[in-house]
Amino acid sequence: MKDILIVDDNYEYLKNLFNELNDNITNKSRITKICSDGEKALNYIMRKNIDIIILDLNIPKINGIEILQKIKEKKIK
Repeated sequence: MKDILIVDDNYEYLKNLFNELNDNITNKSRITKICSDGEKALNYIMRKNIDIIILDLNIPKINGIEILQKIKEKKIK
């Protein structure tokens, strides 16, 4: 099963995306976590194995580009 992380600080967008994905997601994928800021997202990414990240670039605390750089530095797969 593919685990999906969604990171965005816009509540309305998150709600709509979550509902849309849940309506169309297969039994091979699941949304495992939703984070509203980069710090929470990065902590989660460091602790869990995530297959797919839907990542807003302009988020509080740690922006999306910094998260991608940390993933690359740590060679997280």
